[in-house]
Amino acid sequence: MASCFVGIRAALIDYSPIEIGVLRFAISSIALLLITIPQKINLPKKKDYFHFALLGLVLFISLIAVNYGARTITAGETTLILSTSQLLRYCLHIFF
Repeated sequence: MASCFVGIRAALIDYSPIEIGVLRFAISSIALLLITIPQKINLPKKKDYFHFALLGLVLFISLIAVNYGARTITAGETTLILSTSQLLRYCLHIFF
């Protein structure tokens, strides 16, 4: 994710941070569908839908925050923040 800073910065010229986030999620969702449909992967259990939705919301909020932050901070600062975000996600994984 840290390597996409240049793309985010370039996209911010024409699009808002929320539009960039929605576009990235739409592209990744289409790619995931194209991978999973031919393999006939089973859907998760209904009790897990809430957890997937919560995870998606947290990731979307963090992505929007990165997009807003990319307007004001340097590439080096962005790389530091994004590389430590993996550590934060791991810590959240342990607790939840």
